[in-house]
Amino acid sequence: MFAFYSGGDFIQRPALSYLAFRVASIEIISPSLRISMAIINSVLLYNKKFFDCNIPVELFLLLVFAVVFYKSTLIWSFAIYFILWHSLPSILDQTKQLYGCISKENVFRYVKSSFLYWFVSVFGLSVLFYLLKDDFVFFNSVFFSLLAAITFPHVMVMRIFYKTK
Repeated sequence: MFAFYSGGDFIQRPALSYLAFRVASIEIISPSLRISMAIINSVLLYNKKFFDCNIPVELFLLLVFAVVFYKSTLIWSFAIYFILWHSLPSILDQTKQLYGCISKENVFRYVKSSFLYWFVSVFGLSVLFYLLKDDFVFFNSVFFSLLAAITFPHVMVMRIFYKTK
């Protein structure tokens, strides 16, 4: 826990959750980054094919995630974001790409074909957590370093996957 001074009183919050909320509420983003974000958002809004989503739902989810990031630890925040906003929509997209449509049977086929990979990943993460359980800060460092290391290859594989079908 860290104490932060905020307008006349001290607030105690987990440091990373506090910083994540401050970033989510755009209080510490530099002006040049704000301008870049505005330009990118303008281009995406202009080019409708990159922006076909339900805007009120996405804004609601953004608000929910800001509250979650504010109230929880870094690991829990990442897990909730990763599952709800990345993994589940990605599973549905991949199911549609592989099998032509989304149905219970096709989702079951997808889960069945992927289960071994997921099991090995969760087992490996559990072993890593067990080995580093006494040093949670080091676990966070290793965990997020591994995530960073697999992100680029994952992006490349997914790009090839969507181009070939």
